[in-house]
Amino acid sequence: MDVLEKRFSHESNFRLVLLPVEASIPRPSAEEEGREEAVDSGAEKETESGSLRISREELYSDVVDRARISRVYVAMVVLSSIVAAVGLLRDNVAVLIGAMVIAPILGPQVALSLATTLGDFSLGRSALKTTLLGLAIALALSVSLGLTLEVNPQTPEIFSRTEVGLSDIVLALASGAAGALAFTSGLSAALIGVMVAVACPL
Repeated sequence: MDVLEKRFSHESNFRLVLLPVEASIPRPSAEEEGREEAVDSGAEKETESGSLRISREELYSDVVDRARISRVYVAMVVLSSIVAAVGLLRDNVAVLIGAMVIAPILGPQVALSLATTLGDFSLGRSALKTTLLGLAIALALSVSLGLTLEVNPQTPEIFSRTEVGLSDIVLALASGAAGALAFTSGLSAALIGVMVAVACPL
């Protein structure tokens, strides 16, 4: 793909589209199927060894979709903020983890990291705008709930998030590295949300 892009990117109508193959007609013969199974088994071994990664183009396409502002994104930020607030008020760590598994702001943050790595200013601006909007919504909703409801600052789940130590920083870095590896390997966003839940001392 890099060779094709380098060779034809100057063409005004150049576009490279990657599509998964679901089926082929006519059906492959038994000999061809045997060769395909051998290739598939080799790919599985590569996956198990951790050497197989999704392409940069596929990663970029997934990240661009997560960096856009949409009604679903805004709704997810609002819902996750409410779930997190209820978890803090009820001193329930399971509810807090549930809010972090939703992790709506994780997508634009990963997009911002990728944009920084690639030097893509357009993607960076979009991701930063989406992230700031999510933070503003979460902050406004949290302040509103804090003024409306009775909050006890001595609640363990609230109090524990006011103190950050070296171990918390190490945990955040390790979980962040695991999240980056999960993204480049094409793992589920829910799994990455669990990593965020583990790594979030604040």
